[in-house]
Amino acid sequence: MIPQGLDKMTPGPELAAALAGLDWGELSEFDQIVAVKACQRMISWGQSLFYEGLAAVHQTISDLEVKDDEDLDFAFGCTVSELAAALHLTSRAAHTELGFALELKDRLCRVAGMLRTGDLDVRRAWVFYFGTGHLPDEIAAEVVSLVAERAGGLTGGQLRALLRKLCLEANPDDAAQRYETALDGRRLVAEGTDAGTVNLFGFDLAPHRVESALGIINRLAEGISDGRSMDQLRADLLLDLLEGKLDPTQARRTGGVELTIDLATLAGLADHAGELAGYGPIIAGLARRVAQEQVDLPWRYTLTHPDSRQPVETGAIRKRPGISFHPDRETRTDSRRPTVGIRRQIIARHRRCVFPGCRMPAAECDLDHRIPWSETGPTSVENLAPLCPRHNRRRQKTGWTYQPLPDGDYQWTAPSGHQYTSSGRPP
Repeated sequence: MIPQGLDKMTPGPELAAALAGLDWGELSEFDQIVAVKACQRMISWGQSLFYEGLAAVHQTISDLEVKDDEDLDFAFGCTVSELAAALHLTSRAAHTELGFALELKDRLCRVAGMLRTGDLDVRRAWVFYFGTGHLPDEIAAEVVSLVAERAGGLTGGQLRALLRKLCLEANPDDAAQRYETALDGRRLVAEGTDAGTVNLFGFDLAPHRVESALGIINRLAEGISDGRSMDQLRADLLLDLLEGKLDPTQARRTGGVELTIDLATLAGLADHAGELAGYGPIIAGLARRVAQEQVDLPWRYTLTHPDSRQPVETGAIRKRPGISFHPDRETRTDSRRPTVGIRRQIIARHRRCVFPGCRMPAAECDLDHRIPWSETGPTSVENLAPLCPRHNRRRQKTGWTYQPLPDGDYQWTAPSGHQYTSSGRPP
């Protein structure tokens, strides 16, 4: 048995002693998970001490070396040299670690406090560091305050996407300039490997073009079954396309990429971030540009409630021969396979796989019958949810279950008995 209250114990010497006395083999799966989470809090606490120590070393060296502003860089370099020697780090690694420590001390105090209490691990603390480093201090503090309460329940990928969205909206002019500057540096690099193969990298590419290109390759790959894995097929098809051996129209494209944009931003009255399925938040100007490029394609729309932000109606807009709206009113079918309208409503509610932490776009997911079809579970908006193929298989084979919550999220129960809350909505 684990000590009573271990799941609530504040990280520090008392918790360390409790964990040191555990016999892991004697614990149930439920208690093992509780103890593992406690270990993670201890690791966060220890790393917070480590970074406080790095900042303290720098302060001591600065007190000795800094006589005026010109000495600041010199003192920083002296600290890097000392830490590199003491911790057996390269100068670059010591430079990065010290820079992070000083950011936690001076600029990301809220993040440092969460690390100290074990409410945030160091991986997500680094996400804050990289995600807000380009912002002025005041705006960075505002963004951190908006995210802090939710950060502990997000994966690194979810946190990164949320920070990117808020940063785009907090300083849209700067975001647009940074995008254009980065895009000017787009390039293709080929790099040989020790095995004699070559890695081909594209850097700073336009996200909507990349998603469109990947869509073409994926559609081509889906029609081939010759023993190659999907990864092998995609790699071979990329080279075939670049060498002119294939016509991309063979992909039978239905057109475009999946873009989410609010009406005010589309009309140029606001600069809220758009969202590109498979990628994440994009700047408002790019979202409008992508929308314009797809103006002649069928559009899907979603009307949301102004308070709850939950979808109240979905449908499609047909552009030819004239503009016409086709709302999705059907919520149930007698078939095991959902109708197009039902599928659109579910994807509008949950734009991601609803398994905890998964960010697979709902359009690429299976629609899972929460109550199985074989047990008379209906094919309805209320009983279907998007699950990526991997999590759908694991749910069916290992006994994970989930129940809808009033706010549109889901409560999952693991085979261990632990419960987790998830949402298919973007963070």
